Amino acid sequence: SAPSSCQCAVREAPYTPAGEHRPRRARAMATISETGAAALRTVLDHHEAEEVIALRRELQELRQVRQDAAEACPALFASVGDLFTHRRHDNMGDEMEDEVFVYQGRTLGSGKAPAVTPAGRLIFKWVAGPWGIEEGYGAINRGVRDVIDAWPQRDYRVYDDEGRFEPGVFCLPPSMCYCFRAFEEPDDDDDD
Repeated sequence: SAPSSCQCAVREAPYTPAGEHRPRRARAMATISETGAAALRTVLDHHEAEEVIALRRELQELRQVRQDAAEACPALFASVGDLFTHRRHDNMGDEMEDEVFVYQGRTLGSGKAPAVTPAGRLIFKWVAGPWGIEEGYGAINRGVRDVIDAWPQRDYRVYDDEGRFEPGVFCLPPSMCYCFRAFEEPDDDDDD
């Protein structure tokens, strides 16, 4: 018999728009991947939103702590030139006026052994008050130094590199500055 002509069935590929030439399985996997990525983005955005909320809450708490600290110990937030009062020992009587100091900044660390000033202390200079912080009965007996136990005097002086210091100036670690209060001008309400 005569060979019949071979008829091959040619199947035409259906028309696909540009970018749609991937096989069906690859498109399905891409769709699943895109859906998964969208779900992951949703979860991460939710997690990120929770973190942002937590950070805002923490920032608010830190602001409150700073405000509380400024109220409890205003000297920690002082600017150079700010005036402060400091009480004397309680058993000196209420009629005694406070000592007044001017804030001069923080120490950087100076001096040579044995006359050394540690870094990070707050520097105050006595400017007014009946006793001061250096010499005399009131300065060394129930004065400001006794209230905060700033003894011996040599441990709280601000020394230069030659070991000299300025009388009436002392430097204190932050933990000893809790009794300093912002100076307030007395009211001049004379009812005369």
